[in-house]
Amino acid sequence: MTQEFEVWLNFNRMQLTDDAVGLFEDSLRCYKNDIERPSYLLAYQGMMVQIREVIKAGNMPVDFPLNDWIQLQKGLNNPNIWDDTCFDAVNRQEQKHGAKTVPAVLCLPANVRKEFEHWRNLRNICAHYKDYCFVKAHTLTLYSFIVQYLLSITVEGGMMTLLNEFKTFFDPVKTPPNKSWQPLIDKVHTMVRPDEMQTFLHGIRRLIYLDSDKIVLFLHELYQTNKLDIKDAVTLFINNDDDLRQTYICKYPQSVATLLTKDEVYEFAKRRVPYMRDCAAVMSAIVQTGMVDKENYEELFDNLIELAQKHDFYIGELTQVDKIILDNAGFFSFIMREYLNAGYMSKYQNYQDVNYSMRFWTSVFWLMPINKEFVKAVCEVFCASFKPLALENFVCDEYLKDNEIHDKFFEIAEKEGYTIPDVFLK
Repeated sequence: MTQEFEVWLNFNRMQLTDDAVGLFEDSLRCYKNDIERPSYLLAYQGMMVQIREVIKAGNMPVDFPLNDWIQLQKGLNNPNIWDDTCFDAVNRQEQKHGAKTVPAVLCLPANVRKEFEHWRNLRNICAHYKDYCFVKAHTLTLYSFIVQYLLSITVEGGMMTLLNEFKTFFDPVKTPPNKSWQPLIDKVHTMVRPDEMQTFLHGIRRLIYLDSDKIVLFLHELYQTNKLDIKDAVTLFINNDDDLRQTYICKYPQSVATLLTKDEVYEFAKRRVPYMRDCAAVMSAIVQTGMVDKENYEELFDNLIELAQKHDFYIGELTQVDKIILDNAGFFSFIMREYLNAGYMSKYQNYQDVNYSMRFWTSVFWLMPINKEFVKAVCEVFCASFKPLALENFVCDEYLKDNEIHDKFFEIAEKEGYTIPDVFLK
């Protein structure tokens, strides 16, 4: 646990006050030198110093009595009573005053709030050297508590505080490029009320508005917290912006099942999917949801292939599972029946179109399953008198240069007795 605490401390220095960092470092030094009681005292003091600064930096919670807040801030700034004041603030819970509810100072789960009395009792034992067997395990459990909870403790209703923390995080001058934002994401469910979530998400987007990939990644990781109210808020936020939804689905194709309704899927597949950089993977996800009737598959496939070839889009990469899904849906068979065949490619306008859309066609070849149907179609296309020469050059110079593809392709061709184009044999 000491190693975990040390790693946590080094990783989160920027989010801790200098005093807290110094006390934690001294605590570790004592612990490593078997000085048990001071190691605990210093860790406890570091924890409370950090909480004190969180309260001092926070905005007064909504409906909190102004005079109470002023007295609280005075107490925290008084070197003689700050520790008691901070402990009282931690313990202060939401209170009912007639029809009015006065919030707590800190946003804390009840079980976490209750733990502070235990840590304080142990501190008193250490400070007064009472007759008590104090061992390293006591410090280790406090270290574990600090790692798990300290950076998630915030002033009640602290959405703006959290946005300011994200603002600092997204500032490359203040934050190392490899620093994780997970500790800040973990704070969202305690610092942002459900009715503030849309405002909060718009605030985050404004902070990183020039980087669409980053906002999509942020939304995805926030969604993974598995808090139902947060998941609903993220879904609503994405669905309120068609372009953001398209970008998100392109990055995370499986999200189509949660972001689109059955009534929306068909139009989305026809109007949006062909323009995505990973349109094949998204089409696989749509097929997998079962939200599109099978009789509409060919129309959607034809629309995708026609537009992707016309605009020369690279249709992306596929996992083996995606390939199986599309193969079972007839996607690859459709390509060969309608496009990758001698009848289509021997026509002048068509093979000219193919020659000018090589980004699309190379991606098609890398995705196609190498089976009898495919090998026969390719052999027939390139044995014909008229054929797309640019595609032929790619097949000869790149595609069949892959040893595994070459061996499998020729094995099938020879076994089935297909006429192999002379250019393939050179």
